[in-house]
Amino acid sequence: MPLSREEERNAIQCFQHILNLCKVRSITDQFFEEVRSIIKLLKGASQTLIHEVFIQLLKQQNTNNRLSAILIYQLMVIYVYIFRPEKPFLQYAIKILYSKTCTLNQEKSIVQLLFSRLVKLVGKGIQP
Repeated sequence: MPLSREEERNAIQCFQHILNLCKVRSITDQFFEEVRSIIKLLKGASQTLIHEVFIQLLKQQNTNNRLSAILIYQLMVIYVYIFRPEKPFLQYAIKILYSKTCTLNQEKSIVQLLFSRLVKLVGKGIQP
């Protein structure tokens, strides 16, 4: 289902907040403000928009900036529990994160946590 004009605007704003997170060089109030803004923009959103933002998070976690990657992983954990993307999107995330656990060093524990949470959600068959 296509996004409404309002959801298109919200998608662009969410993406901007995600990009802002990628620029954060230390954990400050800015991180929490960006997360709050994303949650606020997605409150009551369609599954289409929820999935679009989830895919953007998956894409942005592929960065050379270690702190940015960690912040994106942390946001993904929060995001999955609040918005419950549908099973196919969770399975897609599992595949990506599984490949990451084979190549990461210091971020590995965070990715493993997110990976285990996603597996539990898919295993329980939780739907939004």
